[in-house]
Amino acid sequence: MKLLRYRSSLILGGALLLALAVLPACTKMKKADVETTAPDPDKPDARVVVTGASFDQLLKESTKPIVLDFWAPWCGPCRKMDPIFAAAAQERPDIIFGKVNVDQEHKLANKFGIQGIPTLLIFVEGKMVKQSVGLISKAELLSLLDSTLKKHSKS
Repeated sequence: MKLLRYRSSLILGGALLLALAVLPACTKMKKADVETTAPDPDKPDARVVVTGASFDQLLKESTKPIVLDFWAPWCGPCRKMDPIFAAAAQERPDIIFGKVNVDQEHKLANKFGIQGIPTLLIFVEGKMVKQSVGLISKAELLSLLDSTLKKHSKS
């Protein structure tokens, strides 16, 4: 009986460590940054849902840079990131903004080694050029996009 309790506690302890290892990445952010950033309700949602099946085709056919948001519905920081990502998508029609639900797209998340969410991946000319993990403000997102695209644009 003691052995069974010991094994159970080891299993629970291991599960707890695993859960802590894959908890959503969090960054400190002012509450106002999240609350004041909302997409324009008069404009259509400019984001696309990306799946394992559509990913390769999107990369091949896109002439625009792509930013993917790896997220999950249970992730608090991901829910806070959603309106920020939507507002940035409306503001930057020169970039494709895609959402990847890691619960539904395990293979795609594994392909890029996603371990914390929200994670943003930026692709230019079909190649991943930048990764950002954690909740960021709209200003930080737009700045990240500008600096990455400037660095990787054709001269």
